[in-house]
Amino acid sequence: MEDDVLVTPLVYMTEVERSVAVAQVNRLEMSNLPTTGTKTTYLTKPLDEFTDSEFLTREDHDALDDAPSNQRRALRKAAVKRKKPVLEAAAQAQLTNLARVELASRMPTGVVGVDYPIRSVRGLRFMHRNYYGLVNVRTDGKTIMCASKRDSGERWTIHAFPAGPLDGGATG
Repeated sequence: MEDDVLVTPLVYMTEVERSVAVAQVNRLEMSNLPTTGTKTTYLTKPLDEFTDSEFLTREDHDALDDAPSNQRRALRKAAVKRKKPVLEAAAQAQLTNLARVELASRMPTGVVGVDYPIRSVRGLRFMHRNYYGLVNVRTDGKTIMCASKRDSGERWTIHAFPAGPLDGGATG
């Protein structure tokens, strides 16, 4: 222990990372409203911008998840064929009646401020999910080790490689 020397790394960094998944709203479906008692659909983007998957209902998605893979394509086509005319009628009704849906919200604007913005739901995007992770970078001058881990609890992803000069020349 007399000859022990403490060697500190040249770089030692740990950082918490955060990103978000953003989703676009394509329609609002409201059920059991006191005024109508039926299901009401409001489109938030033009139908010609819909992908086939955007025509599907929650029940359609559940059925596709449960179906054998060789039947999914036919189920998807049938669901689009069934739902597309309904949404076309909803789009026409929106145009005829000049329908508009707005979203009223409460938004902090600093330490003590609050704003109450109102905006159309047309083209609305929302934060679907937060992703968190941890990134570690370490080096002793000879080897660089990078490790990352997602918040989902998966194992660490680790990469190690030799440290070398940035310009490709000899180190001094």
